[in-house]
Formats: sequence, C-alpha cells, structure tokens
Amino acid sequence: MRKIFIFLLTLALVVPSLALQAGTSSAVTYLKSQTPNEWITMALVAGGESSVNKDYLKTFSGPLATDYAKRILAIVAVGENPRTFAGTDLVQGLKDLAQGGQIGDTNLLNDDAWGILALRAAGVPQTDTVVMGAKDYLLAHQETDGGWGYAVGAGADTNDTVAVLMALQEVGLSASDSSITAALQYLHQTQNSDGGFPYVAGSASDSGSTSWVLSALQKYSQPVSEWTKSANTPANFLNSLQLTDGSYKWQASDTSGSVIMTAFAVVALTGKYYPVSPASASTSGVEVSFRIEGSSATICQGNITAITALEVVVKASSVCNFTYHVQISAFGQYLDQIAADKSAGTTGWLYLVNWQQAQVGAADYNLQAGDQVLWFFGEFTWRPLRLSLSQPTAQAGQSINVKAESFVESKLAWQTEEGVVIKGSTENVTTNTQGEAAVIATSADFNLVGEGVSLVRSAKMPVLVGESTSQTVALDVNIEPTVITPPPPTTAFTISSTSLSFGNIKAGQETKRDLTITNTGAKALYLGAIVNGDEVFTNYLKLNQQIWSEWQANLTSGSFLPVNVIFNLPSAYNTSGHRAGHLVFWATAVTK
Repeated sequence: MRKIFIFLLTLALVVPSLALQAGTSSAVTYLKSQTPNEWITMALVAGGESSVNKDYLKTFSGPLATDYAKRILAIVAVGENPRTFAGTDLVQGLKDLAQGGQIGDTNLLNDDAWGILALRAAGVPQTDTVVMGAKDYLLAHQETDGGWGYAVGAGADTNDTVAVLMALQEVGLSASDSSITAALQYLHQTQNSDGGFPYVAGSASDSGSTSWVLSALQKYSQPVSEWTKSANTPANFLNSLQLTDGSYKWQASDTSGSVIMTAFAVVALTGKYYPVSPASASTSGVEVSFRIEGSSATICQGNITAITALEVVVKASSVCNFTYHVQISAFGQYLDQIAADKSAGTTGWLYLVNWQQAQVGAADYNLQAGDQVLWFFGEFTWRPLRLSLSQPTAQAGQSINVKAESFVESKLAWQTEEGVVIKGSTENVTTNTQGEAAVIATSADFNLVGEGVSLVRSAKMPVLVGESTSQTVALDVNIEPTVITPPPPTTAFTISSTSLSFGNIKAGQETKRDLTITNTGAKALYLGAIVNGDEVFTNYLKLNQQIWSEWQANLTSGSFLPVNVIFNLPSAYNTSGHRAGHLVFWATAVTK
C-alpha cells in the first residue's frame, strides 16, 4: 500500500500537453460536471474555458510544499495573483518551506520540481536563491539511468522525470544539456509497443504517464513523430483510452474513466504543459515596477504583476493597504481617489509609463514586461523628477552632490532642474541653476527625495553611511575606454567584464550586453548602480529591464548574479557621434 500511496501523491502534482486532438471538447464537458480541484481548473483553462470556478481557490490550508505548488499553479492559470488571491502570500509560504538548499521534505524530489514550476509561474526569477537551490538539488540526485524518482534513492519513474524536466526548462536548461539529454533517453527507453508510457519501465502504459511525457516533449520542442513504437504514437494510445462520456481511463484494462486522468489528458491534448500560464498569458499580466506618489508622500512602490495600468493600483492596494475609488463614466473607468487624495478641478490622479503619458485610459493601457509605471496626484503638465548622487555611500558628516532632473516628454530627455528641494539629510537644501545641491550625510543610513513646483516627487535615493566598496564598468558606443580600477575593497565582488561596447547603433535601436557579478567576499552584499558620462547612458540605460537608478540587488557570499545591460536609443534621438560614460556598481556589506 505504501507504494500505491506515494504514486498517487506524485500524480497529484503532475500534468501534460500535446497538439489539439479530437475528443477534448467532450472531455472538457465531462470535467465541467465534476467537483473542481486544481488539476481540473488547469485543464479547463487549457481547454479554452473562459469561465472557470475560482471560489474554492480563495482559501488555503496547506501544509505540504506540493499543496502550495499546485494551488499557485491553478491560481496563476486563472489569471490571479497567488500572493494575494487566497488571502495569504502563497509564494512566500512556499519559499518559507525551503531548507537545506531544497524545497519541502529533504527526502523528496517531487516537491522540488513542482516548487520550481510554481515559483517560476508566479514570476520568481531564475536567480532566486530558493529556485537555484532546488535546481542544484535535483541535478545532484539524477539517477544513473537518466531519470528521477519521487524521493532520493527511490529509483527513476516517468512521472517524476517529467516533472523535473519541466522544472529544469524553467531555470534555463535546454534540450542540448547533458542532464536533459539523458532524461529524454530514459523516457524513450520506457516507451511500450502500444505507443504509451508506463509509470516504471516494464509495466503497462497508462494515460497519466503518457500525458506527462507528451508535456515534456512539447515543452522541449521535441518532434513527437520520432516517438513512435511499432507504428503507435503516444497520442494514439492516449485517445484509445477515452470513453463515450468524454472521460479517460487510467489503463486499457479499466472499465471506467478517471477524473484526474481526464484532466491530465486534456492538458496534453490541447498542446499545453506546466505551468499552464501560457494559455492565460493575456489574463495573468506581466511584471512591472511601479510607484504611487500622493500629495504629501509616497503611498506605495515595488514590483507587481498586472495587465493594465489601472490594475497596478488595484493590486497594489492589497500590498500597501490603501483604499481607492474608480468612477464609471461614459468615457470609461476613471481613478478619482487613492487614500485621502481625491480629484478636484484640474488636480487628479494621472499615470505615466516609462515616464511618458499614454493616449488611452488606464484601464485600457496594456502593460509590457519591465514597464515603469508612475501614478501621481497632480496636474497634466507636471513632469516626473529624478535624483542622481555623486556617490551612494558616505561617512557621517561627508558632503554628497545631488543632481535633480525632470523628464521632458517633447524631447524624450531629462533636463536639470533649478529650485528642487532635497529632503532627507540633516537639513533641506535647494538645487542651483545647474540642478545640483550638496547634502551632508547623517550618522546613519538615510533616504533623499526631491520635490519641486509642478514636478512629481522623485523616488527615494538611499545613502548608506559607513564602509562600502565599488567596481566600475566603462561604457562605450564605438571604442573601448580606459579601464577604471577601484581601490582594493574590504568587501569584495568581481564583474565578468570591465568594459562594454555597444558598437554602432541608430536611433530606434536597442542593444543588450550581459555581465555577471560574483560576490567573492565573506559578507552578503547590497548592490546598487550609478551611471555617469554622456546623457545617452544616463537617460537610456537599463539593468535587468529596470532603469539603472532603480536597480538594486542582494548577493550572498559566494553567489553570482546575471545582469542584462540594455541600451535603448529612442527613435526621436537626432544627433550622432561617439559617446562615452561609466557604469559603476557599488556594494555595501549587509549587516544584521
């Protein structure tokens, strides 16, 4: 009985995909008549159902990592946010179950595979420490035959091999990777002459295992036609198990259909794989950074997954616990109040995306991944403000130069601003005609913010007081500049390249370069960046899809961080010639 129990537990965390096949319509109809669960929900979404029962997903009790994983996957599939939809942050709850460099039970592997799938579906990056730990744990426990089992040392089975394969694809492994090649070979060797796949080699084919293998083949873009045995394909075998009521049997010898196997088959036969989120990409949203500036202070900021600019406010309200009101008019939806700031006269709530005004209402503006969304309480003519610092760290009493700039949309450029009040240090100071001011560092870490007439308040710029270290990367468009070597640091990190050349570029083009930062010191680091030099770099450089001034990261000792450096020259840019600048990565030790 123990063997059967573990097998069913594994089934509760796996699902598949293939090309669209006849019979899925009746299978979807069959599933709609069943009591909903996560696997049925994902199957219905895969089958194209636009109206799926979400109510049962709003409460959650756990306690296993696999419980968290399948609930997150279902919530993402229906286009909701797993951090808020169930009344608790399921993503953080799953991450909290990580221990010893893996997710959940240290003896199990299936919770690591499904944990990765769920976290990646929720938008957690590949470089996250929990995701990377689970990835390494899985790779360290691959069986000698190329497969994986449900637990450490349990021996390979097709179901868990597929789960791991789908998870590893989410963290960047391709079909050419040796671990993936070995796993696909293991699956190929288990295929039976009926075209189907068994749970373990030598046993009878079943619909669940066959569906899952099809999922893996599709996720890795493998030609299914090459997986034919005795003229039988996996799809032929799977379709042979469907009954007249639309359900699918587990094995050919069964007399009745199985709800869970039908759910697996629908996902497989509609061309989907896990996570099912690709089927709901238009409803699940994209990850963007945002800031909401009220009349007197910042109300909320961070990263969030949203479809439209208006949904940023809706979802952020749950994160930062503020109220809002949307007025429905003949012209559509209009956000007229956030917290205590209510629209009146010419002053109201406006939004910018990537510092520019949109030509449609917030409810109709569809966001792109990496967009910068700024909501502010002000007037239509106000310009967004930003600050840049001569240095991100200082000793107490040391002077720091601050420059204030506003974005001029007609020029698609930032210009210096005189008369901006810089707040947050020992006393308020005002920028001069060059848009600059000197502030004195306090005795502890502090934040600087800029405010001005007809300007949107700037984002907070942190200043760290105490010991720090920095590394500099030279930036160049046409020729290589001189390498700048910083003094030997006490806290240490290295960068994979000390210069970046973006080559020749025309207005309207984008160029990307990759760097890797490695923490070679004994302490965890808090990282930030400064860009100086020509305005093409200070205005148009991004790091991992974020404007350089808003980029930050934490890096534990001995770990590394990939950084995608993006240079995007606007189509309205009308000057030419060589430009040079510097990208300075700085770091300070994280103390607890």
